[in-house]
Amino acid sequence: MTGSGGLASQNQTYGVSAEWARRAWADEARYREMYARSVSDPNGFWSEQAKRIDWIKPFTRVENCSFAPGNISIKWFEDGVLNVAWNCIDRHLEKRGEQTAIIWKGDDPNTDRTITYRQLHAEVCKFANVLRARGVTLMTGKEPSESLRKELVAWVRKDIGPIASPDLIQFAPGLPKTRSGKIMRRILRKIAEDEPGSLGDPSTLADPAVVDDLVKHRQNKRPG
Repeated sequence: MTGSGGLASQNQTYGVSAEWARRAWADEARYREMYARSVSDPNGFWSEQAKRIDWIKPFTRVENCSFAPGNISIKWFEDGVLNVAWNCIDRHLEKRGEQTAIIWKGDDPNTDRTITYRQLHAEVCKFANVLRARGVTLMTGKEPSESLRKELVAWVRKDIGPIASPDLIQFAPGLPKTRSGKIMRRILRKIAEDEPGSLGDPSTLADPAVVDDLVKHRQNKRPG
């Protein structure tokens, strides 16, 4: 049929194939069940869903929102710490490294590209090195200060959004570098959880003194 302006249009429903239905995350009954739970028990529901991703420091509070006049505040998982890039890319490398992560289409419909998780990981690492080379770290000669902390917070709020404002910023001489990113992530997670006694074996670190500095000056140290 032809619509206004001579544009062809169709009013047709395409059913889901049996194969797609079999691989679907949820059918209609499951969707309605999940939706009902999200309404009746939002904290419990979203706490359960949030456990599908990896946390450096697990959250203890799910929702903290206020819609009162003059006091609008929306916070979710506010005391948790995670690495977005790790959840989107790194954790998929072992089992899904060669699977497509992104299907990119250019303005020209004949221009497209498929990018696997492994390729995406390589590109992200390249860009991270570009940022480091451009000085997006505390380089030699730069001293930690309250004004620098405020500048970093302002930068995060402007470029990412107020919801991402960090509560704590810890300056360090470097990262606990090893050949295994998994070891480094474990060490950083334990420090973030204020569990310096559970760091594991630091013998593979390029510079163990970095960890000593991170532990000594950690911002979340429990009193006593």
